[in-house]
Amino acid sequence: MQPVDPADKRQPNAQIAASIRAAILNGELEPGAQLPTGHELARFFGVSRMTVQTAIRTLREEGFVRSRTGSGVYVRDRVSLPAPSGRDQVLSGVAAFLFELGHLKRLTRADWLLLGIAQPETIAGHCFRAGAVGIALAALEGADAGRTAALCIQHDSHQSRTGDMPPRRARLHHHGRATGHNGPPDSSHAQRRGQGLPGPGRRVRGWPDA
Repeated sequence: MQPVDPADKRQPNAQIAASIRAAILNGELEPGAQLPTGHELARFFGVSRMTVQTAIRTLREEGFVRSRTGSGVYVRDRVSLPAPSGRDQVLSGVAAFLFELGHLKRLTRADWLLLGIAQPETIAGHCFRAGAVGIALAALEGADAGRTAALCIQHDSHQSRTGDMPPRRARLHHHGRATGHNGPPDSSHAQRRGQGLPGPGRRVRGWPDA
């Protein structure tokens, strides 16, 4: 899990939810695993227990965790697709990838929340509309509509793990400057998310690079 970043304009509870969500989806927290206690999480993230509880409530509503009275908070068994490993099932990586993208319909746009919009657009809705716009513009300009649509639909797919971020924060995160890293853009989330895809599937015509 990643600590709260003071440079991130999102509320701490949103950052905490994104951090735990990413830990669940990348396998750091496996299905059925118990999360650290509220006190331990509050100490790790440097926030109050109330802030942690708000983050946990968000994850519970999204379907990532469940609470057991008197026991604690646990990762749900069906957060990731229950499929055999890639060695046993050649398409399991593809299925897991597509299953994870389904979480985008539960995640809202951070910049809309910052503007105080009560019912913000979801990331999935944003990607869909971007794809439709891309197809229309490609048709007008004589470009490859299939490739354009793929680029538009996939451009925010990594946010199934990171959650949405305000534009400036997203740029800093992408280039690593939020963590003091001055090297090339950080594509670790996209790389880990696509590990299960067959090699040729990563180079399908029109499919964006990770």
